Amino acid sequence: MRGGTGSIGFGAGLAALALWAAAAHAQTAWIGQRPDLPSAPDKRFDAFYAAEGLKLSPYRSVYIAPIQLADGGVPGVGAEEAERLIAALETQLEDKLTGLLAPAGGPGTGVLVLEITVTGLTPNQPQNIAPTEPGESKVVQIGGAAMQAVLKDGETGRVLIALQDDRSGEPLETNLNLISIWGDAHDAFRDWSRGLTRKLAEMRGQG
Repeated sequence: MRGGTGSIGFGAGLAALALWAAAAHAQTAWIGQRPDLPSAPDKRFDAFYAAEGLKLSPYRSVYIAPIQLADGGVPGVGAEEAERLIAALETQLEDKLTGLLAPAGGPGTGVLVLEITVTGLTPNQPQNIAPTEPGESKVVQIGGAAMQAVLKDGETGRVLIALQDDRSGEPLETNLNLISIWGDAHDAFRDWSRGLTRKLAEMRGQG
């Protein structure tokens, strides 16, 4: 799902890529900014935006662009560890999204392009929980992850959807990652992949 120009011909592929790149470059990165799209709240994400009157039924394929880290990386997370985590997120996305849309080798006509920037990675680490009774105290391991993403038209580069989410593990007995370093981050990857797939299915009239 990464690299190449998909099934379009070589000459047409170069033209489509050039047009897409020019339009994509014209888009303002929305890290730290509100996207220029109407808000379309969805309980699966902290924020979700979609173009007015958007119809996704014409899109048959998805291209997952290489996932990026926020500029400067993620504090406290080494480059190799971050690469392993990003690879795990890519695998989750591929497993879920390709059940809905065919994998594409690159941008093109009828292709949705997914671009994700990981803005936070937190290993499970001790945190104090406020006591519910006098004299009671509890320390649990909580981690998580954060991201921002856009989905673009693979031919024009126009941003169709933008979303963001910052997810932490459950602090109480429901958290099964108490002895796992990155368990809560992996749970976030799973939830994002499932949630985005289900949302796109709904927007395509398949949900």
